[in-house]
Amino acid sequence: ILKDSTFYPVFRGGSITGGTGTDMDQDGMQFQAGGGVLVKGTLQLQGGSIQNCTANSGGGVYICDGGDFLMSGGNIEHCVVSGDQNVYGGGVQVSGGGSFWMSGGAILHCAVKRDSAATEVSFGGGGIGIYSGRFTMDGGLVSGCSSDYHGGGIYVSDQTISTVVSGGTVEHCSAAVHGGGIYILNNEAVTMTGGTIADCQAEGGGAVCIQGANGTFDFQDGELI
Repeated sequence: ILKDSTFYPVFRGGSITGGTGTDMDQDGMQFQAGGGVLVKGTLQLQGGSIQNCTANSGGGVYICDGGDFLMSGGNIEHCVVSGDQNVYGGGVQVSGGGSFWMSGGAILHCAVKRDSAATEVSFGGGGIGIYSGRFTMDGGLVSGCSSDYHGGGIYVSDQTISTVVSGGTVEHCSAAVHGGGIYILNNEAVTMTGGTIADCQAEGGGAVCIQGANGTFDFQDGELI
């Protein structure tokens, strides 16, 4: 549990800063995951901050092995992922059957950076990337995040189990190619029942981009501004 604390007369905030990730090896591919925190159990972010962390995937937080991340406060900010392949989730990356529930707090100015030598196009999710996991957003803020490829705010891969946006705001996010706010790749499990996507931009799909034969965006309520 990461949260703020006080000690009179000085306010003290919990902080994780400057992390560079944990070495991972999946299917013969080696990479650094979870610049700030690697979650295989349960992480609760109630206050404080995870900031200025870097990795190849999950610049701030990487969730795997069925882990759970509950964010109700605090900030994840100025975290960056970079590399030449499979670079996802500048702020948070959900993988391996994990879950991320965001009800408060903010993911700010996080980014996906594509190396100039990159030959593959597996990049996305300046704020949040979801692959083989679950994401629910019913509050909080994703703002000022960017991607050098797809999904400035949120990237939903074809293997994502479910994504539900029922509240909160995604704003001022940008993607160099598609999906300034949200990018959906060949997935039918994305539902928006509330919340706001505002002032986002991309070459295609400023607010939302849906691609692939099975790409679906179930828009029931909310605002695209």
